[in-house]
Amino acid sequence: MSAYTFRLFAGALAILLLFGCGEVSPANTTSDGASTVASEPSSTPASSVSSLSALCGMTGYGLYPDVPGIDAFAWASEQIVVGTVTKQLPSEWTDPLTVGMEQQTGGVSRSIRTDYVVTVQARLRGVPTDTVTVATEGGTIGDCTIRNPGAGSLAIGDHVMLFLTRPEAVRTAPANATTAYVLVGGRSGQLLVLDDETVAAYTDKSVQHSYGDLATKVLAALHSGSPPDNMSLPAISLDDAPAAATVEPLSQP
Repeated sequence: MSAYTFRLFAGALAILLLFGCGEVSPANTTSDGASTVASEPSSTPASSVSSLSALCGMTGYGLYPDVPGIDAFAWASEQIVVGTVTKQLPSEWTDPLTVGMEQQTGGVSRSIRTDYVVTVQARLRGVPTDTVTVATEGGTIGDCTIRNPGAGSLAIGDHVMLFLTRPEAVRTAPANATTAYVLVGGRSGQLLVLDDETVAAYTDKSVQHSYGDLATKVLAALHSGSPPDNMSLPAISLDDAPAAATVEPLSQP
């Protein structure tokens, strides 16, 4: 797992937890991700150890860019897959982060990440692999828990459709079977696939769409050859992440 990937995540969460910045609500999500934090750590912990302990038990909302519509999701993704979450890897501390917050944090701020392995059932875009690893921010190590609902929340057994990417700075290396991806737009990049092959947002299962219709729109956007003008994230080249020729039908996971 690239340390740079999680420096970005840790930075977004730490800034919010320590300073209470507002959330940038992703498009296509419900309005429950209000700009709140459960509590605030001390603004001037005496040491890096205290800054770590102050983060434990926190719930915050990370800063994730708006993704304006399915065309933008399609072009911002390196992998678009349907699959089943089959494994949760042990949570790990991210690397120490300093982003001009030395005085406020004692020089160190960290977060916790948890990776999940998804067995791929169908792929609409990306390098073919049997599994993909999805990195989410938040988790528990010992008696320390950090939560970030905006980052997404997977669980073993979930049947999901995922829009995945890597931060631009780490795309210089080709993706392979060991690559860890993050959700495009945070939790708005993950959908539940229901038994009737409809998909729904994790946060609102009452609004459902046909997987076949949604997948067809994804491929139509990619096969058009040009990303939309209102992209808020970098568009991924089709040379780096090819689109499937047709929609793969789903079978039981």
